Amino acid sequence: MRYIPQELIDEVIAFVHDDMPTLKTCALVSHAFLPSSRKHTFSRVILAQKDYRSSSARPFSGGIMCTCDNFHSLLRSSPYIAFFVVSLRMVHFQVEYGRGVRGIYHEDTLPCILDSLQNLQRITVGADDSKVSWRMLPSVFKEALFRSFSLPSVQCIDIDQLEDIDLPRTLMGRLAGSPSLKRLSLNWIEYSRAPRSDGLADADVREPVIRPRLEALELSGYDCPVSAMYLSGPNSLFDTHHLRELSVGFTGKDLQRQRSLVQAIIDQASNTLECLVYRQLFEWDSSLSQGPLLKTEHLARLRSLYVSVDFVPPPALIPLTRTLEELKLLVILRGNHVPPCHEWSLLDEHIGHCRDMPSLRSVDLKLHSQCGHNCYSFLCTGAKGAETLRASLKEVKKSLPILRHRGILSVEAIRVRRVWSGEFN
Repeated sequence: MRYIPQELIDEVIAFVHDDMPTLKTCALVSHAFLPSSRKHTFSRVILAQKDYRSSSARPFSGGIMCTCDNFHSLLRSSPYIAFFVVSLRMVHFQVEYGRGVRGIYHEDTLPCILDSLQNLQRITVGADDSKVSWRMLPSVFKEALFRSFSLPSVQCIDIDQLEDIDLPRTLMGRLAGSPSLKRLSLNWIEYSRAPRSDGLADADVREPVIRPRLEALELSGYDCPVSAMYLSGPNSLFDTHHLRELSVGFTGKDLQRQRSLVQAIIDQASNTLECLVYRQLFEWDSSLSQGPLLKTEHLARLRSLYVSVDFVPPPALIPLTRTLEELKLLVILRGNHVPPCHEWSLLDEHIGHCRDMPSLRSVDLKLHSQCGHNCYSFLCTGAKGAETLRASLKEVKKSLPILRHRGILSVEAIRVRRVWSGEFN
């Protein structure tokens, strides 16, 4: 063979698409390597301030990180690059507190960048270790962002760590104007003015919306109920009847209302929902252990359930369905001591003796200690506490004999837990 077929080259480049140094090297090897290397190199772009470093123990993976000025210059010199960009993350980072640092969303070149990227499939707007005031952002940036939301190519939008959203329906209406939107993530966004119970508060927005058909939805934060109002019921701006994945972070604020609105979303997707995640973000009242947070017995296709709490979940808290195949539990401990054996035994009997789950094939239990590091609902820097917990894993396994004998149990101590905050995890 005198030359390598282009199809084989494309396969090789696709295999290393997450390895940026290798992609750059491949682009210099041969002209045949250049098209595929260039496509993957610029497919994911992260815009951040100069000298930005992720506060998480798990930094961003894949994609190139640029300042707005550098990337704008690149687009001006090589306009064709804009076609390759399918994922754009914008990260605000408050480097200096109290000094009036405006951040990335005030960059003059950012609206021009947004208007140049006409092939976007995923847009992430958020912040790392700080909040962004939506009300204080330049109107020229907001309008450019709304134009990007309406692109027919956009399928996924993540909004994270925004506050002072004074017109909730305006923002939600713009999101609902995205014709191809399939995945929506709204984490830790705060509204400065709550809408009426019917969701119609913004007198300046009355245009018809497209009601995009969502397949995946993620909600968390104190104002989760406000967002949920636009996602279910007669005034819903989105079609949630075809949801396959739902992730919800419950807080202690107005919990009953949160449950009611989220349950309405679940009920609408009763024939399609396959993956359900619910997480405890702050301390809960002990009365919650009297029954499941959400009703799931009517879900016809639920395959995966993920529960994250800071105590051994009582049996009543975990809803079990006949179609369930995968159960994941994350128990976040305040110290390095594992809870008493009898708490695990109750859980073992509840799951292991259930005869109405013939499809259950894995129970994945993870333990994480908050000791010795910053560990909050929106941040986890990682710690050495996992080493102490690993010594106690045998005790935990002994307390779960039924699941262990069935061969479906996995127990692990993890150093860094997943942070449920949009893209920034």
